[in-house]
Amino acid sequence: MDMLFSKLKGMFFINSFIGLFAIFFMLASAEQAHADCQIKNKRTEIIYTDLQTAINAAISGDTLLVKGKCETSVGFTIVDKSLTIKGVGSRRLLGRHSPSATLDGNYAATVLTITENTPNTVFVILENLKIENGNGGAGGGINNNATLILEHTHVVDNHAFSGGGIFNVVTAGPSAGSVTLIHSKVERNTADFTGGGIIATGFIENRAVLNVQRSEIEHNSAIGLGGGIAVINTNLFVDRSQISHNRGSSGGGLLNEASLAVLKRSRIDSNT
Repeated sequence: MDMLFSKLKGMFFINSFIGLFAIFFMLASAEQAHADCQIKNKRTEIIYTDLQTAINAAISGDTLLVKGKCETSVGFTIVDKSLTIKGVGSRRLLGRHSPSATLDGNYAATVLTITENTPNTVFVILENLKIENGNGGAGGGINNNATLILEHTHVVDNHAFSGGGIFNVVTAGPSAGSVTLIHSKVERNTADFTGGGIIATGFIENRAVLNVQRSEIEHNSAIGLGGGIAVINTNLFVDRSQISHNRGSSGGGLLNEASLAVLKRSRIDSNT
C-alpha cells in the first residue's frame, strides 16, 4: 500500500510539473508574440506593443512605425483620423522591397477598417506593410470608405464574403471611397461572392475610385464575380500593372459594371 501511494504521489508530482511547464510555455509564447509587435509614434517617440492602442493615442497627421507582427482577433480600426502606418524592415517584392512588418487578422476579423464620417477628411497611408489572414463579411484585409494609399504593401491570404483583399466603398454622407495602390501586390485572397482581390463600389452620383499603379493583382478568386477586381459605379485607373491568374464565375480578371475603366500599359491575362 505504501509503495502504491508513493507511485501515485510521484505521478501526481510529474503531471503537476508538466502542467505548470505547459502553462508557463503558453504564457511565454503569448508574451513573445505580443513583444514581437512594436509601434513607435514618430512625433511623440512613445513605443507601444498594441497597434490599436497606438492608433487611439495618435492625432491626425501622426506617423506610426511598425516593427514585427501585430496580431488581432477583433480587427484594427481607424475612425476620422488621418495617419501614416509604415513598416520597418523589408525583403524583396515586385523586384523592389517586400514588407516584413505585418498586420495579421488571425483568420478572425477584417484586419484594418478605415472609417470616414465627415467627407474628405480622412487620408490614410499604408507603407511597407503586409496585411494577411483577415476574415470578414466586407473586406478580409481592408475595409475602406476614406482616402487610402497603399505603397509597397502586400495584401495576401485574406477572405471575405465580398472583397477578399480590399473592400472599398462610398457610403452615405458621402465618404471618399478611394484606394490607390503603388508598387503593391494583392495576392491569394478569396471571396465567397464578389471581388476576390478587390471590390470598389459607389453610387451613380458619387463614384468610388480605384487607382492601380505599377502593382500586381494575382492568384485571387471569387466563387461569384470578379476574381481579381470587381468595380461597380467606380472610376478605375490601371497603369503599368498586371492582373493575372485570377478566377471567378464571371470576370475572372476584371468585372466592370457601370464603371469608367482606363487601362494603360498593363496586362490582363491568364484569368479564368
